[in-house]
Amino acid sequence: MKPFLRFLIIASLSAGSCFAIELSLEENKAESGTVGYVDIEKVFKLYPLTKSSKDKFKEKIEERRKILEAKSAEIEEMKAKAVRLRQEKEFAESFKNMMETAQKAAQSLNLKQSTVSDSVEISSDALISPSSAAAAAVSLSSSSAQSSSPLISLPGVGDLPLNHFKFSVSTSPAEVEFALNSLNASILAAQASLEETRKKFDAEMLEYQEDETEKILGKIYIKLKEVSVKEGVSVVVDKKSILFGHKAVDLTDKLIKELKEDY
Repeated sequence: MKPFLRFLIIASLSAGSCFAIELSLEENKAESGTVGYVDIEKVFKLYPLTKSSKDKFKEKIEERRKILEAKSAEIEEMKAKAVRLRQEKEFAESFKNMMETAQKAAQSLNLKQSTVSDSVEISSDALISPSSAAAAAVSLSSSSAQSSSPLISLPGVGDLPLNHFKFSVSTSPAEVEFALNSLNASILAAQASLEETRKKFDAEMLEYQEDETEKILGKIYIKLKEVSVKEGVSVVVDKKSILFGHKAVDLTDKLIKELKEDY
């Protein structure tokens, strides 16, 4: 259900409970008891203040929607980063053997050790040795002799330069896993914050609806009393409660006109 539709329903219910009962006018007590009626839904709909309130309501909804979308986008970005970290962890577990193989091949071609260490930022002390079964098949391309960075041949992928392999956190699987766990905790916290913010916004907008309905109906009620006194009507009820009513005591259009003039 659309938010402002709920707003109108609340207003309608409030209006029904307010105007379906007798509207006692002290000013007309001495006169004969003339009964008038109004179509409160029509009055509420055509009252300029209702449209103004509806526009403000839409603005508030849009502001909150943007905030929620921004929070959701941040969560999706963190989830994407978590996927990359899981991939990095798997690759880091086999990366040490790949590096050792590449270094040996580079040495056999009289490549300086510094070329390899500068191409890939890596500390051998930080690495956890993977099992030989987990290590990727690596070979050094002969064309690397003319390249500043040796080429690593990955099955199903092809030849990639050694400096292509970058790690956002570390080459240590343990450090990557720690970062991944921290990120997952942040995602859970962000999701909880998003849900809390959504509930807060719902409560704020419901309160806004109720306040606006009360304000609009209050102004309608005051103006209705003035119109009723002017027309010599002692009791006013909602049109829904009337099985038969003479047009002469229908105050709807007169009330709408007065409201528009005072807006």
